[in-house]
Amino acid sequence: MTTTQATAARRVSYQMDTLWDFDYEPTHDELTSLYETAKKNQWNATTAIDWTRPVGKEGPVLNIQAAFQGTDFYERLTEAERQVVEVKISSWRLSQFLHGEQGALLVASQLVNPVPELDCKLYASTQVVDEGRHVEVFERYVKKLHKIYPVDPLLKGLIDRILASQLWELKLLGMQMLIEGLAIAAFNLMRRQTGDPTLASVLDYVLQDEGRHVNFGYFALKRAIPAMAPGRRGLGRDGLGPGADLARRRLERAHHEGLQPVPVHRGADPAAGTARAHDRARRPGLSPYRPARLSRRPPLDSKAVCRESVATPLAEEPPHRLRVFQRRAIDEEQPPSDRSHPA
Repeated sequence: MTTTQATAARRVSYQMDTLWDFDYEPTHDELTSLYETAKKNQWNATTAIDWTRPVGKEGPVLNIQAAFQGTDFYERLTEAERQVVEVKISSWRLSQFLHGEQGALLVASQLVNPVPELDCKLYASTQVVDEGRHVEVFERYVKKLHKIYPVDPLLKGLIDRILASQLWELKLLGMQMLIEGLAIAAFNLMRRQTGDPTLASVLDYVLQDEGRHVNFGYFALKRAIPAMAPGRRGLGRDGLGPGADLARRRLERAHHEGLQPVPVHRGADPAAGTARAHDRARRPGLSPYRPARLSRRPPLDSKAVCRESVATPLAEEPPHRLRVFQRRAIDEEQPPSDRSHPA
């Protein structure tokens, strides 16, 4: 890739209005409360995490053994080689979350300008700080673990679509509800899998912020979607459909794409190994990202979900279950006396 091509790949163009709010009157009581919570729960990534501990030495970073179940390749590896594979695959997976957090930072910074109400702008400004902190901790952790791998093209395509949208409602739907919602599920899974104390601490703090981000999208959209003009609502529906399809495709292949950085050991065929892992990821009950009890459900029609989400007003109650699930996942991991949750 030439320098010009690399520069173009990093550029996303968009056009959007910047709105003032000279009324200075609160319009969302829920967002006022969320803004106060965000201010109270800020944390310093430099001092909150104990960066003096060795990374990837005190336990498995992520549970990667499931990716190799039934393969001769993994069984032939020595213990030292398995540790190398563990570090490389974990670095690749965490690199994608690092890139995703940078995408969230860019989208959050865009949202400050076009949202019409001041209380939305104030909360969006706190999310910019949150996402910058998340980029900081994941960058620091991945570099200490191994190295940063390139962004997955499907992930970049999804975030670029959200960045390029001219509708702030679509940015909220795409980032706050779709990507942030998936991130909470993924971070909870990683929190249960990891045996590394540093990564566990990073995830505890990040999850504290992510719950607020999803609620921001919910509270802002609860008022915005019913008030959208039909033409604008149609643009949002048509724009998010392809993005949701990208997210679905990204999830389908995320499990086996993580095998790409694995070095060739003992005559292993990386292409064949990836094909076997892809096949296993689609079979019921074998992928850790697809529990057996969910595997018999019909495939998700992502476009239909987007049409429904834009056409139907949101429910009256916020997604409290997200926060309950987040806390329960952490509670199951450690007894209360051993947890190091943020204050």
